[in-house]
Amino acid sequence: MKDQEIGVMERSFEKIEADSIVAEIMDKATGKIFRRTLPVKYLETDNGVILSGETVAGHPSEIAFYSEAALAKIHDLLGKGPDSPRCAGERLPRLVKEGIRMKKEKKE
Repeated sequence: MKDQEIGVMERSFEKIEADSIVAEIMDKATGKIFRRTLPVKYLETDNGVILSGETVAGHPSEIAFYSEAALAKIHDLLGKGPDSPRCAGERLPRLVKEGIRMKKEKKE
């Protein structure tokens, strides 16, 4: 299956989980391909991929690869996102204008 076909197939899933992964490695020196099954938990959602396992000392360890959409959400939560309302309509700007008009009327 081509990578493109795999990508289309994966979009139909909300979540992909596995208790182990298979790594395919090409040796730089020989060009030979090796496959290894690793005891690494795999979780993939729209937010990205999380690989979970243990260190040599037995402590839990995770690596997260975030999607562009997840990174945009994180930036927005940290206050680093765009300074624009999430609303697509004119409701928020209209309410702000009305609020300013009401404040002016109260002063008069």
